[in-house]
Amino acid sequence: IVNALLEVSGIKVNIINSSDRTALHLAAQYGHEAIVNALLAVPDIKVNAIDVIDKTPLDLANFLSDSDDKTAIIEALRAKGAETKAELDSK
Repeated sequence: IVNALLEVSGIKVNIINSSDRTALHLAAQYGHEAIVNALLAVPDIKVNAIDVIDKTPLDLANFLSDSDDKTAIIEALRAKGAETKAELDSK
């Protein structure tokens, strides 16, 4: 379903919810590796979007319990230039 939605012309992949979270935040937060990878394939995805509690998708992925999915999600985010809020602030 996600891949079909991402093919819709004009889809706003960076739209935020009431917590300023994007689809990438939510996919990372809940450990959905396939969705994270699908979203990261979108050219204009904002990998360092910051939510209402100052968390990036990478920050949320770091809160996942240890698993292969967590590692894969973090590696995929990092490969696309994702950073934690602390890393962004230190620049």
